[in-house]
Amino acid sequence: MTFVILIQLYKFVWPSHLIHSTLAVIGLIQPWGAINPMAELQARWTVRIFKRELKLPSHMKMNENIHERFNQMCERYVTSPRHTIQVDYIEYCNELADEVGCRPDILFYLLNDFKLGWFLLFGPCTPYRYRLQGPNQWKDARQTIFTQNERVEYPLRCQCRNRQNQSIKYTIIPMSIFSLIFVILILLIICKFLFE
Repeated sequence: MTFVILIQLYKFVWPSHLIHSTLAVIGLIQPWGAINPMAELQARWTVRIFKRELKLPSHMKMNENIHERFNQMCERYVTSPRHTIQVDYIEYCNELADEVGCRPDILFYLLNDFKLGWFLLFGPCTPYRYRLQGPNQWKDARQTIFTQNERVEYPLRCQCRNRQNQSIKYTIIPMSIFSLIFVILILLIICKFLFE
């Protein structure tokens, strides 16, 4: 028997039945991607609501959104309790960033800072992009976006060099000794048969 759980949370954060927005659920999602950036955006949105910088829509609109998302999940996935909290990484992060007010305008960056716009459009979607503009900007976000590939590749290159050095030390030398012993044994066996 298969059952489905309807999570009554607006955008997987806000309980729609509460009169006042005094409770938020952070991280109750199953993402196709990393959960930490999503939880950070949920927390940023929550703080802005708690500080009354932003307002949630009416209960009716929140419930409509919940049911619309639930119907989309039913069409996309098999019926199971697991898929009721499934989200796509980029789509959900952009949705939350729109709520927070920190989603980068790629067209703006393509026109004013082409290199950054290019990285935002064709580079990996990392959390730094949501610190370029809006509340809680980070002054080093731009440089961090440019150097993110280097930080991913660097530890991989270092480990390869260490493995190569270790392979010479721990693989070639023992194999050479083993080969030498093997050749000596073969020669001894051949000599034994020749002189008998």
